[in-house]
Amino acid sequence: MSILGAAIILAQRGYAVHWLRSRSKAPTAEGWSTAPVATITTMRQTYRPGYNVGVRCGHWSRPLPEHGLVIIDVDIRSPEATGPALAAVETLLGETPAGPIVLSGGGHGSRHLWFACPVDALPPKANITSLHAEGWKLEVLSTGKQVVVPPSIHPSGQPYRWLKPLTTIPLLPGAIHAAVEDALAAATQTAITTGRLVQGLPAGTGTRPGDDFNRHAD
Repeated sequence: MSILGAAIILAQRGYAVHWLRSRSKAPTAEGWSTAPVATITTMRQTYRPGYNVGVRCGHWSRPLPEHGLVIIDVDIRSPEATGPALAAVETLLGETPAGPIVLSGGGHGSRHLWFACPVDALPPKANITSLHAEGWKLEVLSTGKQVVVPPSIHPSGQPYRWLKPLTTIPLLPGAIHAAVEDALAAATQTAITTGRLVQGLPAGTGTRPGDDFNRHAD
């Protein structure tokens, strides 16, 4: 299928599509993350040969009524990490039925897993690292992020392709919601701990502008 044909089909199915630069994941338009969703007519008019195509995550895409798109980004950076990364995905998802999967052109088995999520329950941050280890990590992508879709071309020259086709899209499982909550709680705790350490410094110590002010002013 052509890039333009794929974009039109995705738009017809409720996904917010936009153009990406050739062999890149960079959008061609500035302000893409908050721009109105492009119509099919606009996509036809603005297409240029060689473009890649992307889909916006979160509330911009509507794979189901009142549902947004959440992507589990499985980023695998070495051949040795492929097995452990996919095992972690399998453990995390449990009995959740397999939905659409895009295999990256970057190799090593990196992939995007597609899920629908009620708009009022979408993850509150654009991207949240849920699991990670040496050579791989799993990120949850929501509003503010986008993903490259087939048949776009990776910078390596290899195409993105559907490992499992875009047919029925499953709901985001509870295990992912729990992993997101745990990751956000851990990040909040780190911020609080760091803040307490800074607040606990004796007045006037350090070399920051505020420290200098405290040494010379009430």
